[in-house]
Amino acid sequence: MKIGRVLILLVFLSLACNFPLTTPSVPQAATPIGVTSPATPTATFIPIHFPSATPTVVSGPSHPEDMFPYVVQAGDTLAALATRFSTSVGDIVDHNPFLGPADQHTTLSPGQTLSIRLKLHPAWEKPTPILPDPLFVNGPAQVSAVSLGRLIKSSNGWLKTYIDRTADRQATGAELVNEIVMNYSISPRLLLAILEYQLHALSDPKPPKTFFLGYQGPNSAGFGSQLSWAANTLNNGYYGWREGTQIQFSRLDGGMIVPNPEDNAGSVALQYYFSRFLSASDYQTAVSSTGLISAYQNNFGQMDWDAMGGASFIPPDLKQPALTLPFQPGIKWVYTGGPHTGWGVGDPRAAVDFAPSANVAGCDPSSEWVVAMANGIVARSENGVVILDLDGDGHTQTGWTIQYLHIFAKTAPAVGTPFKTGEAIGHPSCDGGHANGRHVHISRLYNGEWIPAAGTLPFNLGGWVVSQGEKEYDGTLTRGSQVVRSSIYGEFFSAITAEP
Repeated sequence: MKIGRVLILLVFLSLACNFPLTTPSVPQAATPIGVTSPATPTATFIPIHFPSATPTVVSGPSHPEDMFPYVVQAGDTLAALATRFSTSVGDIVDHNPFLGPADQHTTLSPGQTLSIRLKLHPAWEKPTPILPDPLFVNGPAQVSAVSLGRLIKSSNGWLKTYIDRTADRQATGAELVNEIVMNYSISPRLLLAILEYQLHALSDPKPPKTFFLGYQGPNSAGFGSQLSWAANTLNNGYYGWREGTQIQFSRLDGGMIVPNPEDNAGSVALQYYFSRFLSASDYQTAVSSTGLISAYQNNFGQMDWDAMGGASFIPPDLKQPALTLPFQPGIKWVYTGGPHTGWGVGDPRAAVDFAPSANVAGCDPSSEWVVAMANGIVARSENGVVILDLDGDGHTQTGWTIQYLHIFAKTAPAVGTPFKTGEAIGHPSCDGGHANGRHVHISRLYNGEWIPAAGTLPFNLGGWVVSQGEKEYDGTLTRGSQVVRSSIYGEFFSAITAEP
């Protein structure tokens, strides 16, 4: 048995992934074969360590009759609401019988009012509306908006003429911001508003002495490093709140910030971001009407909250379209990465990894093919990233999209190429980040929002359903009585074969 296990490990030597932040290439600590390390070609990044979800700070027991009338927001799930209100899914369903069984729901109906029993007196902050969710992500609201390049070109600030020469390539400020927008799927206007608020990038023609956006650590002087850290931190706050894994966080002075459950994910993301590096007084200013939101509206106009939410962004009971495994039938691959970050470090855990068998470890492209998991058209193809747009409109910001990472760049399909389910898209490699073994990293987005790989709406790949483990990269694929466990080392129990 030991000999057989060793042989299998030798066969599956090209495995899973860590993550490419948008930053310059730096040496990384040793990682298991095939795991991508947390850096990309334009800046360095020090991972943030996040506490596990903890109960909301409370002041004592509540009365049994204390009920909170909560108005559902687009993207809400029962599981996340239960965590935010320190209750259970069962208790919410019991007090709202019109919902029916909990397992019949993915996302809830926006505008619907739920009665949620408060088991504990909350110590929440007052509601702090800053930015609607559709204006946080790079989603439908950005499709018809003025382009990022035109916004920067029409400004009077230093960003218009800035050239970054700190990485292994020369890039304009607009190119760096656009790279962050595309990789993290964050609204370009939000990033520009932060750059204006922190660095006067749109109004002051003189560049600042430093590009500080909150990141403090080695190699933190570069503009790309700071912007990448900011985007990653924003996503951690947004998806941590969305999924109920980050419901409170500490300030620099050690005090706690407990967002109000009525706050939306985009607003909590900004609260979280500013709490990472601002003093208590500067934080209060940043999240107030005279802070970040003032910079946003001064440059991009007033926002209409009523027009920004609702089912047009994340509809009720969102369903995944039919998807297959991302490789050809009859060929054995290994499941090398359970749910882990879609891009960056931390949340959202939107991706899973697969690797083909190989006799020799390394990053040379495999001869095996990654295939289209559904019908679609290529909406993005660059630097090892291929995005398949399933609604066929050619936009990465609308409807369902599938992102493939580590596709061999030299033979990747061109933007606009149509694909049918099962057609070959490209070869797995290490392109598109720091990977130490050829593999493919896949994730889903809907209207620009990353969809977690497990949980309420898990990946379903030809009947194989993703479940999350105790930590990143751990997890299982289950189909009926069959269970495949992930292994970043490609062990025998992680082998899986797609069926015709």
